Amino acid sequence: MGESMMKAMEAILDGCTLAELRRDIYKHTACGPWVSFKLHDGTWNHSGDDLTGVGPGDVRSWQVGSIVEGVDNLDLKEPERDLMVYTEDKDPKQAYEDFYADVATIDKAADDVWRQTHGCDGCAKLWVAEGFDPRGGEWAGYVAVHEKCPDCAGDGVVM
Repeated sequence: MGESMMKAMEAILDGCTLAELRRDIYKHTACGPWVSFKLHDGTWNHSGDDLTGVGPGDVRSWQVGSIVEGVDNLDLKEPERDLMVYTEDKDPKQAYEDFYADVATIDKAADDVWRQTHGCDGCAKLWVAEGFDPRGGEWAGYVAVHEKCPDCAGDGVVM
């Protein structure tokens, strides 16, 4: 059983290390999901934790999730996936497909929340015209959705 779990994790890694996988997921997706690994001793290794000495054979399960900048109380995450389900009779590539399906699901969900809660350039222009400049101060880069925006139709939750 342990060998099939390691083969499944190696299929997910596709030649890179756990740290490289985590970094690549963050850098090469729109919303930079986090990846946590649960080790065989039951401890979790979360984004930012040191992975020195942790290899594919040490991983018991994974979980993918995300935050959305500027949105509080949001808990986007896929269920934990246990490598025990990838037994000898299953192709290790199934683990790869499941992992990247989790990444895609979370990245899309985070992007959807971002688009619903952060305005476009048209929203910014309307706010400036009303005397509020969202481009400066502590909220620089975060533009609230303007409900009268002709560009995005004010699609989203007004912050």
